[in-house]
Amino acid sequence: MRNRVRRLLEGLLAAVLGLGTLAVLVLLLWTFSPHADGGLTGALRLAADLWLLAHGAELLRPGPPGAPPAPVGVTPLLLTALPCCLLLRAVRVAGAEPGPPGGTRGALWVAGGYLLGVAAAVAWTASAPIAVRPAHAALHVPPFVLLVAVAGAWATGGAPAARGLARRLPPGVRRALTRRRLRDAVRVATAGLLAYCVAGALLAAGALLVRVRAAQESFGELGGDGTGRLAVLLLTLTLMPNAALWAVSYGLGPGFALGAGAAAGPLSAPGGGVPGLPPFPLFAALPAPGPPEHAWAWAAAAVVPAAGLAAAVRCAIRAAVPVPRQRAAAGWAGTALTVLLAACLLGLALGLRAGLAGGPLG
Repeated sequence: MRNRVRRLLEGLLAAVLGLGTLAVLVLLLWTFSPHADGGLTGALRLAADLWLLAHGAELLRPGPPGAPPAPVGVTPLLLTALPCCLLLRAVRVAGAEPGPPGGTRGALWVAGGYLLGVAAAVAWTASAPIAVRPAHAALHVPPFVLLVAVAGAWATGGAPAARGLARRLPPGVRRALTRRRLRDAVRVATAGLLAYCVAGALLAAGALLVRVRAAQESFGELGGDGTGRLAVLLLTLTLMPNAALWAVSYGLGPGFALGAGAAAGPLSAPGGGVPGLPPFPLFAALPAPGPPEHAWAWAAAAVVPAAGLAAAVRCAIRAAVPVPRQRAAAGWAGTALTVLLAACLLGLALGLRAGLAGGPLG
């Protein structure tokens, strides 16, 4: 019982640390802002809103008079790294405590303590002008917390559920899906995901550098004074991982949506032609229609698929170089199976990240 309470408190502490980190940043901007309104309570509620938004919850912002509230559902992926790191640390600390091994059950207790902090933050921001939708938070935040906590427990002590499932597989499938092949597929998929993110970041940064004047003008229109420009700069930085994923989607071909009925891709680049786009710095990187912008399509076609080549090279090296105490290489059939598994894992990871990176901007 004592170990369960410790794990519960460890998860609650992780939630408090994440919320406190964002509160310090928001209070710093609120202190130096010459037009601060809402008081200290409003600033702290805004920090709680940002913290919940980092978990995938959707906010509601007041709209113009007579209009319904505008949803804000784009998750800043740079902020998402904060709760992920704190949750993984809490699971690792809880697993190292004396007593019976925690494993998946210990991670669930940590996640339960963390969700207590989430529930308190949702209840506290319910009456704020910018509020979290409780139903949306109940559907999206618990799966996020459980996934990170269980993944941390499995990465530390192994996946008992996976071992139990492997025993129930047919002998032929069990021989094909060996532990080494699964481990190689995970490593190849991780290398491919990292390469894709780096390629997307380079593509997005290059587009911003080419249109740096338009980005600077949008800073002036949105920020106004020095504190406002600093806030816009911080918001732009937190959304840069999102922009990298948008660039990856652009380079791979599907593109990304820009409001209702508009999309940006290698074959269709509406850019500034989309009505209703606010003057935000990241929107300055959108390719505009016209022949000169075809160069960006070629750049995306060269940079982003090069990331897939990095994963292919790693897979070929793992297949061609025999590991110690192995008589022969994997062979073409084993290599093809490893590539198929890695491709499925990489597509799943990119799809989940793309789903988290998108949403209404409000």
